[in-house]
Amino acid sequence: MICKLCLTDNKLVNSHIIPEFLYKTLYDEKTHRFICITADPSIVTYTKRKGYYEKLLCNDCEEVISKYETYASRFLRGMEKVKIIESEILFTVEGINYKYLKLFLLSILWRVHISSKDQFKYVNLGSHAELLRKMILDSDAGCPDRYLCFASYNPIDSPKLSRLIITPEMIKINDYRCYRLYFAGIMWLIVVSSHSKRFKNKEYALSESGNLFIFKDVKNSRQYFSEHAKIFRKYKKYLKLDN
Repeated sequence: MICKLCLTDNKLVNSHIIPEFLYKTLYDEKTHRFICITADPSIVTYTKRKGYYEKLLCNDCEEVISKYETYASRFLRGMEKVKIIESEILFTVEGINYKYLKLFLLSILWRVHISSKDQFKYVNLGSHAELLRKMILDSDAGCPDRYLCFASYNPIDSPKLSRLIITPEMIKINDYRCYRLYFAGIMWLIVVSSHSKRFKNKEYALSESGNLFIFKDVKNSRQYFSEHAKIFRKYKKYLKLDN
């Protein structure tokens, strides 16, 4: 079968769409399951023992992506040596591996796009999918202007909400097509545009110098988190979000 990344005919392995390590905080200790809920009333709440995966990549390409995932896992768990400076409006994280963190984020967005799972059907990268494929395969993170990546901290005071994963979605910001991903208590925004050099506040995007700026609150982020919190609280008998 054809590997989606290297495009060669090879044996495919089960590839996680969103890395499995991000699901670890969701599992129930007794059953090792997590709850899948949706705002769509026609879809019944269900549980899963493992994150979403399907046969997409060959083993060699899995190894390519695993480098980015290993770094991101260490960084998000506080195992990478970084310096954090807090100001009134944001956290500045210095010492980031720009290449690995950016390719980690882009690889998730790309995998969501190529996935056949219904949960990810609203992500359509169009011609950008091929550009991202080549960047991931070639370990080329590009300049910051090429797919700007921003981060925003969850401003809602709910410890369990910060542990959730929210399905990626597309939004428009000043006519720019952007995708929001939420995991590890952070909303990640990726600008998917061929003309992002004029994007407002692009100086706060993940930088080649190794700086990640995590805003404490940005326009519309509080509304975004509040809307999802309302949905999740309907299932508080499972999630106990207020605890």
